[in-house]
Amino acid sequence: MDLDEIDNIKTPDIDDILFEEDEFSYFNAILNFIFDDWHLYAQGYKLAGEILYKYIEGNKVDQDFLVYPFIFLYRHFIELTLKDIIKTGNKYLKDREEFSTIHEIDKLWAEVKKIIIEIKLEVAQDILRGVDSYMSQLSRIDPSSFSFRYPKDKSGRKYLPGYRRIGLKNFYEKMKILSSFLEGVNQNIAVIEENKTNT
Repeated sequence: MDLDEIDNIKTPDIDDILFEEDEFSYFNAILNFIFDDWHLYAQGYKLAGEILYKYIEGNKVDQDFLVYPFIFLYRHFIELTLKDIIKTGNKYLKDREEFSTIHEIDKLWAEVKKIIIEIKLEVAQDILRGVDSYMSQLSRIDPSSFSFRYPKDKSGRKYLPGYRRIGLKNFYEKMKILSSFLEGVNQNIAVIEENKTNT
């Protein structure tokens, strides 16, 4: 049966445009409206993760499918936020906006921790140890940002072989704690950098 013979089924057309404005403004997303959009990207992934969690919590279904995008969204939010902190920290410490191009959460966190120490942000050691633990756990399950995007690596080995169940409510609650800490660090460094610029 040919797809073009089925009634009421739309098929791709050569004249279709994927990226054009919609009639109603609430369907239109505005891009490039601020100079530094790292925060926008990070917050977008975090918001998408929150929406997925609220769907699972409200409907109590589809968690076996949504676990992959759900955890990927939060992991990518963490990665982008760490890179944003590195960028802002380097602007303050070195007068240039350098950010890391690696994807490994533990290595990015190590860079952020150095910045926290160099800038002398007041963060208790037990909090840093707690964040160390969170980052280590994230790195173990998804070292390079592939484990929740693909079922297997290039050699055909399965990602997540030792995992049977992941509690999404538990993960969501822990991500709220981690995101609150990272966003606080990011805001503090941004204020310090801005004060330096204005003096």
